[in-house]
Amino acid sequence: MHSRRGGVACYHVEVSSTPAPLPPSPSLAARRIAVTGANRGLGRAIAAAAVAAGAEVIVHARDAANAERTRVELGARAAVAGDLTDPGLGARLADTARALGGLDGIVLSAGVLGPKGRLGELDFDAFREVMAVNVEAQARMFAACVPLLVAARGRVIWVSSGLGRFALPRYGAYCASKHALEGLAGLAHAEYIDQGVLSFSVAPGMVQTKMLAAALEEDDVSEYTLPEVAARGFVSLLGLDHEAARELAGLPLDITSAGEVVAVGGR
Repeated sequence: MHSRRGGVACYHVEVSSTPAPLPPSPSLAARRIAVTGANRGLGRAIAAAAVAAGAEVIVHARDAANAERTRVELGARAAVAGDLTDPGLGARLADTARALGGLDGIVLSAGVLGPKGRLGELDFDAFREVMAVNVEAQARMFAACVPLLVAARGRVIWVSSGLGRFALPRYGAYCASKHALEGLAGLAHAEYIDQGVLSFSVAPGMVQTKMLAAALEEDDVSEYTLPEVAARGFVSLLGLDHEAARELAGLPLDITSAGEVVAVGGR
């Protein structure tokens, strides 16, 4: 259901908190979708949900064995391997998409948490590594894929975080990188919306992943959102018709614990 609350566009995806397997759906039928960091956590859940919704999915993982295993396990169409900081990774993914006939969407899910610490006490070698993965690599991937996205009037989802919208002490490197990612998402929107490319910045909330466990320094994160529930919000954005999706492009988006996609700000 698409609505507006207080002048803010909202798109609600009705799901239960206990996910059932998504049935094959025409919503992503024949669409070519790439997902980075697809071998585990939220990225894997997004890739699995996109496959179940009928998409031809390209999965990415850091090493070839994980990438190919993920492709087989999920029933994805193709796999691409490589470190995110490899300058040639984006070109290889784009070439793989061209072999499938194009690219209708990419979910930039891969990222790292990095070390925690106060701003005045940061390890700046580690800080640069986090920025290289969470910012530069994402920009490189978009730049490599944007000609295909323009040709398909496609969409890009930048997986952000609440820490890209406010500051939380001791999460300096991650927080700074996600603020920068929000800027990239905004630039992609401003520069390519007129060419039909829809850019979404999505904060998935507290999702049961190894990264969340490391961030919270907790072994048990079972009280938080299941990746399969959050993934449905991403699939909903990929499957929305172009005009409805355009209303949400460029806005900061959250995914609630029930899998709803909600716009949290205006232009």
